[in-house]
Amino acid sequence: ALDTCPTWWEDTSVQTMWNNAARFVALDERWDDADDVVREVTVRLRREPLRGLVLQATRALGEALAGRPIDAVRVAAGVNSSPDLDRLVMSRAELQLAEVLARREIGDAPDAHNELQQLVGVDLEPLTCVRGLAARELVQLHLDRGAVDEAGRAFEVLEQLVADQLPGPAGRRWAATVGTVLALDVGDHIEARRRAESIDDPFWGPFSRARVASVTGVGDVAAYLEGAIPRCPRHDLVRTMLQAATSRDRAASVALAERAVSIATSNGMLQTLVSTGQLDLIERVAGSLRTFARQR
Repeated sequence: ALDTCPTWWEDTSVQTMWNNAARFVALDERWDDADDVVREVTVRLRREPLRGLVLQATRALGEALAGRPIDAVRVAAGVNSSPDLDRLVMSRAELQLAEVLARREIGDAPDAHNELQQLVGVDLEPLTCVRGLAARELVQLHLDRGAVDEAGRAFEVLEQLVADQLPGPAGRRWAATVGTVLALDVGDHIEARRRAESIDDPFWGPFSRARVASVTGVGDVAAYLEGAIPRCPRHDLVRTMLQAATSRDRAASVALAERAVSIATSNGMLQTLVSTGQLDLIERVAGSLRTFARQR
């Protein structure tokens, strides 16, 4: 019906529908320019420049969440150069989040804590997902620094935000995934298992259960990981790294770690690689790769 109406793109509700479709793909951590939905949305919205700009802001966030920080920074730079950006409050927030996530990933976000804190506190109705994602990243930032108490306090803020404004599947998933990591870090294995079991996401559910099993020794890590189907490079990286860390075959472990390091370096996911906690394995593989490169 849309294709039979030559001016359908002038309908604001239709434009919003397509922008929301793109946002759903981004938040589902499966952004890929070759994805059928992404390609369709791009074709639909490029007729209307302002809506196309909104799409590009969402694209920047999608690239950052999927584990392509360099692409996210590149897309964000293009959006930031537009004089129309000042008119788009929600897109500016998406863009700010995309940039801090991407810069933190590549190790170039010295003020990430304050930037994330600002996004958590800003009123972004109806785009509260930006606040939720910023709150989740703030918890992870503290965990990466080994600041468990601060992570716990940030997690309380995230839980309250999810309860009040993000009660849907995405908000619950964000809280449960990082909550699982926090519970493991403080040694509360029962809570970690409870949170992991509550995640119904087809990747993060089995992956989180594998993560708990790898620490507690209860459950089949390999089987859980086999069922965790990656939707993006970030998923592929953390899954491969956990497979490497838990493999009983040394040669297989090294091969998997090499693959994980390759995924990280080719996409710029330095922080995610470090956040896996397998620094000894990463360093051993990196040393082997450096030796191989010199021999070449």
